Amino acid sequence: MSSISVALIDNHPVTVEGLAHVLAAQGTFTVVARGESSRDALAIAKRHRPDLIVLDLAVPGNAIAAISEITVSYPGIRVVAFTAAPGVDYAVNALEAGARGYVSKSCRTDEIVAAARAVTAGDIYISQNFASEVISAL
Repeated sequence: MSSISVALIDNHPVTVEGLAHVLAAQGTFTVVARGESSRDALAIAKRHRPDLIVLDLAVPGNAIAAISEITVSYPGIRVVAFTAAPGVDYAVNALEAGARGYVSKSCRTDEIVAAARAVTAGDIYISQNFASEVISAL
C-alpha cells in the first residue's frame, strides 16, 4: 500500500505531536505538514495537496469555511474534523461543508486511525459515540 500524506492542523502542539506519532506508527501515513489555523490549512492544501487533512474546528479563523474552500478547490483532499466540540451541530456543519469525517478528541487512538483509513478510502466516518444523532440531524 502506498503512503497516505497527511496534514495536521491544531493549535495545541501536544495534540499535533501525538497525532503525528499515532499515524506514523501505522506505517501507511506520512505527515507532510502541520499548521495552527484555518489560514494554515488553506495554505497547506494549496502547497502540499495532502491526501488527508485532520483539522480541529477550534483553530483560529473559520474552520468550517476552510473545510468548504479546501474541498471545493482541491476535491482530492479529504478532511477529518478532529475536535473536542461535543455538539451535533458542529458535526453537521463540518460534514455539510465537505468534511468526510468527524472524530471526537476523546476517542481512542485506534478510532482516529480507523477514521483516517476510512476517509482516505472514500468513506464517511463519524465517531461512534454520537453517530446516530448526527445522522438523524443530517
